[in-house]
Amino acid sequence: MFPRKRRKCSASVPSISRHSRRNLAVVHVPVFPVYYDCGNCSCICEFCGAMFWYNERVLYLSWADNLRYNKCCKSGTIVLPLPLSPPVVLSQLFEDGQFIHNIRAYNSMFSMTSFGAKVDDEINKGRGPYVFKISGQISHRIGSFFSEDSLQPCFLQLYMCDDENEISNRLRSFCTNGDVVLSADVISSLSHMLDTHNEYVRTFKTARDMAESMCLDSYGVCLFNNVPDRRYGPPAPGTLGCIICGDDVTGGVYDIVIYSMYGLHQRISKLHPAYMPLQYPLLFPYGEDGWSPKMCIRGGSAYEYRSLTNNIIQEAGDVDRYITAELPDPASEADLYRTVTTYMLHGPCGLLNIRAPCMQDMKCTKKFPKRFVESNTFDENGYVRYRRRSNINHVLHNGIIVDNGYVAPYNKRLYSRFDAHINVEYCRWNMMIKYLFKYISKGVDRVRLTLQKFEGHCGGSTYIPPVAVNEIKSFLDGRYTCPHEVAWRILNFSIHECYPAVRVLHVHLEGMQPTIFKESARLDTLIDNPAFGVTMLTEWLHNNQKDSRGVRLTYNEYPSKYKWDTHAKAWVHRAVTVTSTSTTIGRLAYVHPTAGELFYLRILLSHQKGCKSFVDVRTIRGQTYSTFQDACEALGFDRRRQGMVNILP
Repeated sequence: MFPRKRRKCSASVPSISRHSRRNLAVVHVPVFPVYYDCGNCSCICEFCGAMFWYNERVLYLSWADNLRYNKCCKSGTIVLPLPLSPPVVLSQLFEDGQFIHNIRAYNSMFSMTSFGAKVDDEINKGRGPYVFKISGQISHRIGSFFSEDSLQPCFLQLYMCDDENEISNRLRSFCTNGDVVLSADVISSLSHMLDTHNEYVRTFKTARDMAESMCLDSYGVCLFNNVPDRRYGPPAPGTLGCIICGDDVTGGVYDIVIYSMYGLHQRISKLHPAYMPLQYPLLFPYGEDGWSPKMCIRGGSAYEYRSLTNNIIQEAGDVDRYITAELPDPASEADLYRTVTTYMLHGPCGLLNIRAPCMQDMKCTKKFPKRFVESNTFDENGYVRYRRRSNINHVLHNGIIVDNGYVAPYNKRLYSRFDAHINVEYCRWNMMIKYLFKYISKGVDRVRLTLQKFEGHCGGSTYIPPVAVNEIKSFLDGRYTCPHEVAWRILNFSIHECYPAVRVLHVHLEGMQPTIFKESARLDTLIDNPAFGVTMLTEWLHNNQKDSRGVRLTYNEYPSKYKWDTHAKAWVHRAVTVTSTSTTIGRLAYVHPTAGELFYLRILLSHQKGCKSFVDVRTIRGQTYSTFQDACEALGFDRRRQGMVNILP
């Protein structure tokens, strides 16, 4: 009797066998896909009203009765205006299935900018399928209003030339084997809608009509950016200065200048608010501004990470010893009162002077006048609210009586020594130090000016108004150098200084150090050279074998006691005396967390002391591990559970 064959089970349907004493039964139980229910999308952001699932909450900020989300408005820090309702024509087209199916083609047809990228065609020289490969970043580019006589108009040029045949010109590029896929009626409706509602289209066509009425052969339209440029400001009255023109390598990089004819294609900066509206006119039918650095941020800062950096001021009451925001007593502090009222008063602005330069939308951009408070306090964002009492000194400034609400914070000791404007602010949290770097990295001071000349007889009593050099005013943009900076540079004083000195330390695996040699060098000569392959890391290990004074130092602490001799390629002990001390600090070269063993070696080098070989680096409490990763785990470091701040010095 032949044995009974077992039925084969399908790969997608596993079998479950049940054994008994008499027979073997094979029961087939179908397995269905596991359905995971993540709940309804019913959670609402308390700041902007965006809808989320429960699992999208921020764990460390959420409680059982108060869920927080940061993928929409960053917990209320980003404030966006409500979107405008689209025009009626566009709303009706959204109900048309044919329009929705070809909406990308319609948008490309009315796009005013082109796709810019460096296309690499070298990959298509073989017999394989076509590959569209881009090298570098993609961009949006814009050209002139009118094309050359030998070229067909495209993109923005379709708005400006041959209005009578605009629809046929647009359809010319969207024909497939002679068949028109897109609707001419829809194109006509969209064209009329953009001519009526889109601010950019109206601006460009208005410029064209004005140029035709004035018989101008050449003209241009400039779309100014709203990227804040802190370099420009009026010089102090009564001072001399030097203006250097033509040295601004960054000026105008954010503005969009469109010429009427033969203008070169220019790349639009992503920081310009017109970057998105010019490329996607159907998403921005009114020409609304896209993303820009001037996007409103509630509270003035989007940072949430805080760390106390100043141990001198512990309480709000300690601020008064260093910073004051009130007018001094004119009787007991007469000199200080004169200096503060001359240099440290803002405005006046607000309701006292609505035409002040700092006023925008009936509000002061610097948030003056400040509110009156009886004592210093710290708000929830870490900013200090200086004491400004309302019942003390006042002063007449520019014909208006002002109080402590217009006083910029200052330090009394500095003002007793210097007769100048010195604004002093308290940075309680380390992220607020960005206020300092705005001044360091903003660039040199610049000024815009107009050249004019007077024409008249010498000694005449008749006043002749100034006449511009050109028919159109010629504005110059140049660098402004004040007398103090000129004198400083003439005397060859130092412009910048780095303190303390930082020594970048090499990090590499054993036998994997980078080496530099000439192409014509002989290999045997390089190997016999004792200095070949010597690095800071290998010399640190070698120096610990012969010098016991540094065995209590880690690799990144070594520069505090030893200096690196570049010519000798060796660590030399610093001769620290009573009058001279070293403040050099060491910083390990950056290693990406995906670098494997090199990443874990960097972690160990910031904790292991007195190592004499790479084996010692991965030796923990007398036990040598096979890999640097195992040694890190033995020390308790786990990249998945510990923050990078604690791991990487």
